[in-house]
Amino acid sequence: MTLSISVNGDHDIFLDDAGNLSVSTDLDACMQNCETAVLAQRDEMIYSMDEGVPTQTAVWDLYRPAQFEAAARSAIMAMPGVLRITHFSMMRQADTFSYNATIETQWGKGTING
Repeated sequence: MTLSISVNGDHDIFLDDAGNLSVSTDLDACMQNCETAVLAQRDEMIYSMDEGVPTQTAVWDLYRPAQFEAAARSAIMAMPGVLRITHFSMMRQADTFSYNATIETQWGKGTING
């Protein structure tokens, strides 16, 4: 079983209807962990400056989609329970960047969007 503290659409922790810290399990927890891993930016974690996805350098400074995809795939595959990524796409238009990944896990398939 995978257990993770839940986050809402703004990536903030929150309380469930009973007033307890909300938690996610199995597929939901794995998808949340995958999304958080892709959102972790290189150079933003003060104790792990060399970890994270290089979004600034691969998307905004110079557009290097293959570099972003490789880093995102690596971050996703490092999450416990992930078996494979069956689909990955991304798009950049002006100042908007988005990605979509379909991920197969030991609990089933899920999708993340960013």
